[in-house]
Amino acid sequence: MQYADGHLTLTYDHGTPCHNGLNRTTVILFKCDYHVGKGEPVFLMESYCFYFFSWTTKYACPPSRRTGTACRVESASGVRYDLSELVRMENASNWVAVDGESSISNKLIFINVCGQLTPRTETRQCDSGSAICMIDKGKVVSLGKYTDPPTLSQDNSIKLVYTQGSECKKDNLGKSITRTSTITFVCQPGDLESPPVLVSHTEDDCQYQFMWKSGTEVPFTLKVINQQHKLKTLYLHNKHSNTPPVSDISWSLG
Repeated sequence: MQYADGHLTLTYDHGTPCHNGLNRTTVILFKCDYHVGKGEPVFLMESYCFYFFSWTTKYACPPSRRTGTACRVESASGVRYDLSELVRMENASNWVAVDGESSISNKLIFINVCGQLTPRTETRQCDSGSAICMIDKGKVVSLGKYTDPPTLSQDNSIKLVYTQGSECKKDNLGKSITRTSTITFVCQPGDLESPPVLVSHTEDDCQYQFMWKSGTEVPFTLKVINQQHKLKTLYLHNKHSNTPPVSDISWSLG
């Protein structure tokens, strides 16, 4: 197993002899995708008795550098956005959102990023596991739990959706419907202190929208292959043979 230039590869060599005198070799390139689960290998091509596979899986995703959780997202071109600097750890206070719907609001809305609220005196009434908790006139409700990693929208904003909050109503069959919150992160370079803002919620109190302007998710870029999502050329050469180095091997991850 080898990790270089942002790519994780696994090479199996010393296979059975091939027609050109070389032993067969298999190269698997792993690609991170938090949403596909285990995934499976896909055969791409064979060249000079080298067999190439790609394997997209969540197990190829690196942990966030602070929390060990999946609090980052990668664009199709290989640009990574990391929210881990916004995560409040055990001994830190939770973020307190500003109520952008009212200038005279008494709501207290506590938020953590990519995880549950840190245990603090002010949040002791909140449900265990809540990532967002709202306290309004003595009423305590969970606005959602962290269940899925962030996603990247077409406009390059990052969205973090918290689900499985407190019940807000029942449907026509009497089934419970729970509160959901969506936090939209907008890049604002240099801003590390601005709090999240509650911008809207639905009439039935089931869905809440937050906006968060921050500089922590400004992308840091890996060495991206190219704009067509292709891997850089691999140069394969067996010094013990007369076979010329293979300089034209590249493949698309689709």
